[in-house]
Amino acid sequence: SSSTTEKNIWTAAGEGDLERVRHLVEVEHISPIAADQFTYTPLHAAASYGHVEILRFLLNHSTAPANAIETTDEDGDTPLFTVEDVSVARILIEEFGANAKHENEAGDTPAANAEENEWDEVAAYFRSVTGEEPMYQRAQNLPSEATELDPATNEAMDAAIDGQTDALMIRVQDILRRAEARGASSGEELNEEEEAELRRVVGESVLTQIREG
Repeated sequence: SSSTTEKNIWTAAGEGDLERVRHLVEVEHISPIAADQFTYTPLHAAASYGHVEILRFLLNHSTAPANAIETTDEDGDTPLFTVEDVSVARILIEEFGANAKHENEAGDTPAANAEENEWDEVAAYFRSVTGEEPMYQRAQNLPSEATELDPATNEAMDAAIDGQTDALMIRVQDILRRAEARGASSGEELNEEEEAELRRVVGESVLTQIREG
């Protein structure tokens, strides 16, 4: 159909359409790490939706740069940050040498990012590779609410809330990006699953700020 022939590489990679991805890379000479308007690449899209055969095709292609697996978007996220499935994470790390200790612009590793997104199995796998502690264990070292806080600590807590707002924006952008990768042209075209995820993410952030505020 005409929609298939016009499908861009990000949509094709997100949908698992290897034939279309192959055509775009080999016939139309589009780079395996081409970035869309959101700086999202076909690698991020394929990793997010777990399309291993497309990841292998793109990463093994002669036009892919040697460090293609470490390609970052504007948030400093490599494809590893979009992975929700342990088997896909394992392939990227063991087969392609993806760096599980990479820190994005917010200072998060893939493990911290997966934990924030509640991709618990993937987070646990990343931690088994890097030796990191879960975030909730690190959080237990913070002072309890009953403690009298000095101005510096208050400042740090304000910064933490600002950080949560940044983290929320990153998560919202990620949902919108994934929607865009499968072909939605605006936030109004989210499917039920994406809409539910968006509500959950925003709701969690508000609750956290109320509890900590």
